[in-house]
Formats: sequence, structure tokens, C-alpha cells
Amino acid sequence: SRVMEGAVVDHSHSARGFGITVFIVPRPGLKQSKRLIRECLKKLGKGPDVQFEPKQVLFVERLPKTRSGKIARDILRKIAEGDIKNPDLVKLQGKRRV
Repeated sequence: SRVMEGAVVDHSHSARGFGITVFIVPRPGLKQSKRLIRECLKKLGKGPDVQFEPKQVLFVERLPKTRSGKIARDILRKIAEGDIKNPDLVKLQGKRRV
């Protein structure tokens, strides 16, 4: 696969009520491209309704994790909502900050 890791989160959206965002961590050396986005969305499949299809795809170097190694979806939701300046986003991953 050309993707190391990925996550899908739902979040609040001012115009639609909610939105769905996909976060993709590509393999080293791969650049973001429309082709890679299409491949990832194809693997996700179609939702039961157009409202459940992702409206936003973000490429990231890594996904934020909790101390136990799980994906920190609460942080991804805040990023998707544009709330990246929130102090709650600062969590520790080992000795590194997210």
C-alpha cells in the first residue's frame, strides 16, 4: 500500500451540521496527489448517502497518538474543525509533543 496509516473522523460543521474528514499518512517519499486521494477514497467505498462521503482529505506526517498508542481522534476532530490553536491539542507522545 502507498499509505502507512489513515484515520476517518466525523466532526461538527457550521454549514452542514457535520462533516467527515480523512487523514492520510503516505509512505516516505510519496507526495500528496489527486491519484492517491482517489485510491484512498475508493478503498473507503461509497457511503449509504452522499452526506456520508468525506468532504476533506488531509495529508499529515503522522497521526497524533495517546500514550497507549491509539489514534487520538479528539485531536483530529479539532484539526478538522479548524480549532488547531486549542491548548487541548497539546498532548504528549512519549517525550514528543503532538
